[in-house]
Amino acid sequence: MSHITGTVQVLSPPMTIGPGTINFNPLQAPLGTKLLMLHFQNINFLPGDQLQVNLGYDIDVFTAASGSAFWTRPVNVYAFPGGVPIAYVAAGLPGGSVQLDQFGRGERHNGEPIQPQPASPIAIRSIRRPLTRSRNMIRSGTAMNHRTGTTWPVLHLLLTYARG
Repeated sequence: MSHITGTVQVLSPPMTIGPGTINFNPLQAPLGTKLLMLHFQNINFLPGDQLQVNLGYDIDVFTAASGSAFWTRPVNVYAFPGGVPIAYVAAGLPGGSVQLDQFGRGERHNGEPIQPQPASPIAIRSIRRPLTRSRNMIRSGTAMNHRTGTTWPVLHLLLTYARG
């Protein structure tokens, strides 16, 4: 199952985040923002450093083992009227950093066939297996309108479930 839920917004220039806490508060979508998914790149963690993103229902924690780029799980924007708290926690000397370069913005989307597609929608695809959720993955890709041949970037949030 796949649903278009919003757009991918590119930050230009990317926001560099070092030790300390910032609140990320992007512009609202025209009809209101329902959720955010944040993408980080150019990861420069020093040993033991962490990036913590408060989701409003849990906290995503990233370390050097998380890779060179990663997405957060969806953020409950209603929990943070002043912006999403992002904390870079230095384990020792300050000096590490990450860049927030883009974010997915969940929003109302009119879509095809009556309205044209926006430049970059987010698609959420669910893969269900019985019982408990085991892991989530976010992948990027391209969607295409087969009638007009136009393409746009999309995000797929793959929800996987495994036996208990």
